[in-house]
Amino acid sequence: MKLITDNKVYVETKDLNFIGNLPNFVIDELKLNNKTGFEEFKNKESIDYFINRDEIINYNVVKALEEEGIYDLIHSLYEESFKLELKTYKSKENMLLIKKYEYMVKSLKEYIDYRKIMDKKFDRVRKGELKWQIKKKVLKKD
Repeated sequence: MKLITDNKVYVETKDLNFIGNLPNFVIDELKLNNKTGFEEFKNKESIDYFINRDEIINYNVVKALEEEGIYDLIHSLYEESFKLELKTYKSKENMLLIKKYEYMVKSLKEYIDYRKIMDKKFDRVRKGELKWQIKKKVLKKD
C-alpha cells in the first residue's frame, strides 16, 4: 500500500518488490536499511510515479471505505481479470494486467484481514509525518 501526503509518499517495501524494475529517480531515494517496512519518497518525480501506479493500493482510499466497499472493489477486479482470461489471444499486456489485478486483490484482502493492525501501522507513519511537519514549523519560527 501507499500513503500519500502533501509532500511525500510512503510505499511498502513489498510493493516495490512487486513492481520490480524501478526508475533511477526512485532507486536514488531508497534507504535500504529501512526497518519500518516503508520507503519514503520526497522527490516530485517519485511522488508522481507512485501516485500513478494503481496496482499499489492507496491507503487513503481504502481506509475511507466500509468492508462492503472493499469487497466491491475486489469483485470488480476479479471480473476484469476473468474477462481478460476469457480472451482467446492472451497478449503479454493482458497477462501483466491479470497479474496486476491479482496483486491488488491480494493487497485488499490483506487489508481486510488485518485492518486494525494496518490502520495502526499507517497511523504511526502518518504521525511520523506530522512530527516532521511540526519540527519544520518550529524551526522556521526560530
